[in-house]
Formats: sequence, C-alpha cells, structure tokens
Amino acid sequence: MGKHYNSPNKKRDGSDTAEELTRQVEKGSLTEEQAQKRLARQRMQEKQNERRATQGRDAMIEGVVAAGADYLTTDQMLEQVLDTQSNILLLRIVDNALGLSNLKMKINREKRRRMAKNFVHPFPLMHLVAHSPWFELFLGLAMIINGILIGIQAGMTPEESEIHPEYQLMEHITTAIFVLELVARMMGDGWTWIFKWLNCADVGLIFVTGVLPMWILG
Repeated sequence: MGKHYNSPNKKRDGSDTAEELTRQVEKGSLTEEQAQKRLARQRMQEKQNERRATQGRDAMIEGVVAAGADYLTTDQMLEQVLDTQSNILLLRIVDNALGLSNLKMKINREKRRRMAKNFVHPFPLMHLVAHSPWFELFLGLAMIINGILIGIQAGMTPEESEIHPEYQLMEHITTAIFVLELVARMMGDGWTWIFKWLNCADVGLIFVTGVLPMWILG
C-alpha cells in the first residue's frame, strides 16, 4: 500500500485533499512521486494565499490608523478641555475672556498633528537646519559678537559713535541674524514654537533690544 498524505482540513478551493491523493495512488491513477509534487504545490499555494491575506490586513490597519490620526474620541476631547481649563476661577475667567482656552486647544491639536506618523513636514529642510548643531554654534557666535558690540558701544561717546559707523552696521547684521533665526525655528517647529515660555522670552528680547531700537525707533 502507498504512503498516506495526512491533512486534517478539507480544501475549499477545489484542490485535492491528502486523502483524495492517497486514494488515487492506491487506485494507480497517480504515482507516489506525482502525488507528492501535487501536494507540495498545493502547500506552496496555501502559504502564498496566507501571505497575501496578512499583507492585506496590515494595509487595512495602517489605513485605519492613518485615517484616525486626527480623530478625537469624546474622552480625548473632554481631557483636552480639562487640560486647558485652569483650576483658579480668576484665571479661568481671564482665559475665557481673552480666548486663551481656544488657543491652548489649537496648540495641543497642532502638536498632536505633528506627532502623527502620517505627518508630512511642509519645510523639511528648515527643520533640519533649525535642529542642526552647526546652526546652534553659528547663533552662539553671533550672540558673543553682539555682546561684545554692545559693550564697546556702551563705552563710546556720541561723537565716537559717529566716527565708527561700522559698529552700528554690525548691530544691524546681528539683529537680522536673530530675526532669521526666529523665522527658521517657526518654519522648522511650527507656529506653536513661539508659545513656549523660553521661546516667547527669546522673541521678546530680540524685539525689545534689537528690532524696536534699531529698525523702528532708530
């Protein structure tokens, strides 16, 4: 008697089961070698079908995740509202009067949008520049030069300042560099960058000590 090709499941695609192949070998309609080749081909086809089904499920899951990246559940919306509302009554009144609560919600929504896996940065080059160590080094040198210029000009009389206009020119250049820094950081990290306390203080410092006296009042 020939070999038995055991298989616990019956095929749904119309292909021969192992039991059917065994019966055909016993009847002599198939040789054992032909039955083994046919069974091997069927198993290869099953693995290919399983692989396609797995890839289809993965693609469907990725699509659902991407579609729901900006979706907020009711619990998430409530949690977001609670996070933006102050526990102090006076601050809550001020927030509502000035619309700060809505601004905080927009900031949180924008941050969550940028953290999503499917987010495509509108300015990828500026993002790389703003987070480059060479960018930080260049700004550090500009700050040192600006401090030196401020110290030199503080010890000069008005008459000496008129004789040396190059110091005034250098101060214009450093102010322009700091303004371009703000533009690069906002393009790289988004408009929410300015709403962090340290960044906001940096913007105020550049405006009060550079833009305002040099380009507006000067």
